[in-house]
Amino acid sequence: MSTSSEENKANDRKVDSEHFLTEEEDTPVGCGVLGRNPVLGVMGFAAVGIGLGIGLSYWEPDDMEDKDKLLKWIGLLGDLFIRSLKCVVLPLVSNSGMNRSLLFRPPDPAQKQSHRNDIVLAP
Repeated sequence: MSTSSEENKANDRKVDSEHFLTEEEDTPVGCGVLGRNPVLGVMGFAAVGIGLGIGLSYWEPDDMEDKDKLLKWIGLLGDLFIRSLKCVVLPLVSNSGMNRSLLFRPPDPAQKQSHRNDIVLAP
């Protein structure tokens, strides 16, 4: 009985290279269908947003204050989303532009440089 348990342990230790991810492969992020097909998820949520927008435009409640309150809350979420995108995108774009301008600055003829695209910060 001890030999079969030793064989099982040896089989468990065997490594099959097909079960491991290579550097090119990525594990899916997210859960279920959205993890495997992120484009499908984005398109689905966009359709839900369009449907909610059309539905809210035709909604006529008894008290118009309810609709105004709901639209303000939805508008707040959208405004926060747009502001967070601006906080992320603006520094990325500005840093990218600064890096490109530094990389392709013409060399100073007075200085001897081994490479044309060396980064030299001007005072």
